[in-house]
Amino acid sequence: MTKSKEQIIKELSETGISVIDNYFDEEYCNKAIHEIDNLLLIHKNSIQSKKTEETSGDERLFKIERESQCAKYFQADDFVNSILNSVSKNKIESYFILGGKLTFNENETKNSGGGWHRDSDSEQFKAMVYLNDVDSSNGPFLFLKNSDQFDLERRENFEKVSFRTKIYILLGKLKKLPPRYDDITVENYLVKSKTKPTQVTGSKGTLVLFNSTYLHRGKNIEQGTRYTFTNYMFTNNFLSRYSRKKQFQSLFIK
Repeated sequence: MTKSKEQIIKELSETGISVIDNYFDEEYCNKAIHEIDNLLLIHKNSIQSKKTEETSGDERLFKIERESQCAKYFQADDFVNSILNSVSKNKIESYFILGGKLTFNENETKNSGGGWHRDSDSEQFKAMVYLNDVDSSNGPFLFLKNSDQFDLERRENFEKVSFRTKIYILLGKLKKLPPRYDDITVENYLVKSKTKPTQVTGSKGTLVLFNSTYLHRGKNIEQGTRYTFTNYMFTNNFLSRYSRKKQFQSLFIK
């Protein structure tokens, strides 16, 4: 590992992201890819793959640690959990691991996660590992380091905002629309502010720790394939677990 724990915590606290090269070895990554491909065949009915904002379309298996030993190992990683709990204001824990496969298809715009977004307006962290080499062409992660300091105009009709969300906004329970943004809105900001997003490339085994309340997205894939594990971390209390259960449990592999 190329960085000390103190350096990683400092980067996460100051910029919202830290990238650690060669965290997992080639043997682990190759085994993980084999498990993902095998489970995509076994659990065809559990694959989540949808178009969001006219893009996305990667293949996702939620709660893959139920049947993947590599994902289970990643979820239990003491170092990762210790780092993220060191920078979080709350006690947090892993709720599930997402196994992802993004494959280039000609004449189709695809990435992982849709356009620019924040996962939440409340504090949230993730850990992601590249299981194969990722360069500029096969869908690298994009991250805006200074995006905790501002907000932009949000999509007014993202996925036809639910009736309940609209009611919450009217009642003042939600002050803002969900934190999703049109590409042109973000691109205009980047040009005006002369800012460039961080493009995270790296060899297989690269670990990416980040604050997912910062603006981020997956770059559109231009060729090849990208495999990842992503650890979703949430506050460790009853209300959080109840909310996450309602949000994600229907997506878990059976």
